[in-house]
Amino acid sequence: MYKLNNGLPLKISSPYRSYFLFPGSKLDLSFTTVPTCASTPSAWTVVKGLSGQPLVKVTGYENTLNGYFAIQESSTGFSLQNSYKFQFCTFDSDECANIGIVKGDNNDRQLGLISEDDPAFMFVLVNAETSSSSA
Repeated sequence: MYKLNNGLPLKISSPYRSYFLFPGSKLDLSFTTVPTCASTPSAWTVVKGLSGQPLVKVTGYENTLNGYFAIQESSTGFSLQNSYKFQFCTFDSDECANIGIVKGDNNDRQLGLISEDDPAFMFVLVNAETSSSSA
């Protein structure tokens, strides 16, 4: 069973100012509202955690990995149509890793880079005007 939660509105944009976003395109991800973990709306980044596990964080951390986010269509039998997954790709090798739910530095659930064998975090895109924040 999948847990559905509209979460916080997320701004998905291209660093190239493109009007269309295609699967695998380089993307900038940022919250449009202030999340509880930050003092201002913040961009997503990936940092090497205390345990060495790369974690998705908001701006303001050291040990930031050099790369970009991408969205790919889900191909894992996720029961909802138009479901997607996030990936993080490094600039130096253009290799991409799926993003999934991992144990963070404090044993809490966070988004982080995962191996190919682990399940990716899947999501469905909806207009922010029709979604409500319930995070």
